[in-house]
Amino acid sequence: MQALNTSALLDFLQQFRAMDALIKLMSRVRNLVMATGLLCFAAGGLSFPFFLATSRNKPIIDPSKPLPPQATFRGPYINTGSRDIGPDSTTYPKM
Repeated sequence: MQALNTSALLDFLQQFRAMDALIKLMSRVRNLVMATGLLCFAAGGLSFPFFLATSRNKPIIDPSKPLPPQATFRGPYINTGSRDIGPDSTTYPKM
């Protein structure tokens, strides 16, 4: 009877060790899948601006058409001056 209990205990320990190894393997696989997903997400996020910039064949403002009213009011670029005053031509001394 004692030998039967010892062999059953050894079988249980072997199954436990096998299950523990399987759990460790599964956690490593999960970590690998998570790391791969995060790397793909980061690569997609970093490459998106480059893809967006190179995918457009035409310029944002079409030079053959007149500017829309908001663009003529502010100028084609925001900080280049305005229509009513014009750019600042004053030279300021350095401090």
